[in-house]
Amino acid sequence: MKIFFAITLPIFLLSSCGGSKVIQMNLCENGKPVEIYNEKKSSSKEQKKIVLYFDTGFESNVKLMINEKTVIDTLIKTSPVSTPAIYYYSYKTDTKQILKIQTDIDCLEVELNKKYGVLGLYNYSDKWVLSYRKKLPVFE
Repeated sequence: MKIFFAITLPIFLLSSCGGSKVIQMNLCENGKPVEIYNEKKSSSKEQKKIVLYFDTGFESNVKLMINEKTVIDTLIKTSPVSTPAIYYYSYKTDTKQILKIQTDIDCLEVELNKKYGVLGLYNYSDKWVLSYRKKLPVFE
């Protein structure tokens, strides 16, 4: 099932977002590569909040921080048929926002793109995939 998501997710993201794919360096020491998908249309102004969602099939203890402030420190477990785990966070727009995630076996550190209000987080065995959107997708 994870292989199905690994194959179909990037195709879905590119076709549904009509956006661009960017490879970004993971600032976390020994972290996996990061692929970032940006929805074609972004907000013209910086957002003051972000909605974070973890993909279905995600299972790990997660410590998520934005600018060293802990947002999440819990076990996140979603089944392949459930809706993603969703979290909300507000921040000041005048400062750079650094997202850090530490899981049981991996880490991620990137600068947030404040032109989008939604960020999907997907953790595969060989890479992180981040999907920036203007609004939360419809989960069926």
